[in-house]
Amino acid sequence: MGDIESVVGNKKFFGSEIRKKGNVDIKRLYKELVPWFSANHYAFMEKGISSKSKPGGKEQVIEWVSERKVDSYFKFQIEVDFRIWRYKDEKAEIYIRFKGYLEKDYRNTFKNKGGKFGEFLRNIYEKYVIKDRIDEMAGKVHKDTNELIDEAKRILNLTVR
Repeated sequence: MGDIESVVGNKKFFGSEIRKKGNVDIKRLYKELVPWFSANHYAFMEKGISSKSKPGGKEQVIEWVSERKVDSYFKFQIEVDFRIWRYKDEKAEIYIRFKGYLEKDYRNTFKNKGGKFGEFLRNIYEKYVIKDRIDEMAGKVHKDTNELIDEAKRILNLTVR
């Protein structure tokens, strides 16, 4: 695993969140959001899903992770976390949280070839040689994450900016 840079959110906190209370078509959300990943060249995986039945309605937690290898140095990652409460008769309260990451040197090329000295060279390489490219890649992860957020808003009939 290479060096991971948070672009939208971070490991502790989610970067962007959508909330909706009312009519929610979970099946449509699934059916239309999952193809977005393959259309944008991301490998998609449902990391976890749990469900509990409660008197007020079903509660669900769904976790998605995806990654896209851009080239031999950069990899994009997007994580999506769904929290659904009081899901009953197409009505629910839903929070969808998004994180976006840029992973650099995901093959550990520098570390594997030079150990600590390789890490030093990687830092020099990233600070001075490919700094602009890192900024460009971070911008692309941010753009992809925001496109996914806009797609989720569209499906949930929320306003898209």
